[in-house]
Amino acid sequence: LRTSAVHMALPNTPVFTLLRTCLSIQARFLESIRIRSYPHDLSSIETQYQLLTFGIPVQELPVTSTGKIKTKNHLQWIQARQAIEKIRAFSSGSIRAQSITLHARVKDVLFRRGGNTKHYGNMDFLYLLENHRDAFFNPVSNHTTKKAVIQSIIEQITSQGGRFLTLDTKMNWWTEITDVDNLEDRITSSFYYHLTRRRKAMAQSCKGRRQAKL
Repeated sequence: LRTSAVHMALPNTPVFTLLRTCLSIQARFLESIRIRSYPHDLSSIETQYQLLTFGIPVQELPVTSTGKIKTKNHLQWIQARQAIEKIRAFSSGSIRAQSITLHARVKDVLFRRGGNTKHYGNMDFLYLLENHRDAFFNPVSNHTTKKAVIQSIIEQITSQGGRFLTLDTKMNWWTEITDVDNLEDRITSSFYYHLTRRRKAMAQSCKGRRQAKL
């Protein structure tokens, strides 16, 4: 493991100033660390703004903009882990226990109320829906053709290591959708929902252009 840089973002207060000085003195004895250490006098929100410039999703960090530690997700994680251990203890590693996950992967497609279009896997999923929209809604497409389109999307997602997950709001964990019929119904609904949103966006765009002409 090679350290490329060490950034220390500390508030400009007497306590942290003393801490920064101690760290700087200690780093002098290690040449490789000293030349790669960069102290910064930044508040919590300024630090998050700096992280955003590097593409780091600060909303995933367990701290608010004021510097307060977030405990809600951690407590939910403990509750979910305890529930999973109970399931595994009584079911001896059943399929249900194996399909539970606490953290979605980058390529996973997430189904939840209200949508989750900011997730990378869902963005890829929307891209596939748009690419296959004409084939799915083609007037000559029958049930077999539409099913083939859906199967193509499933294969493209799974070939990249993605899964189709649904959120258990009570336990706050994700469960993989293994039932094929259920998954096909969800993708079909996604097609119609995507079409509805697209039509609304086009209607608003046309309305904005008409108002601009007036």
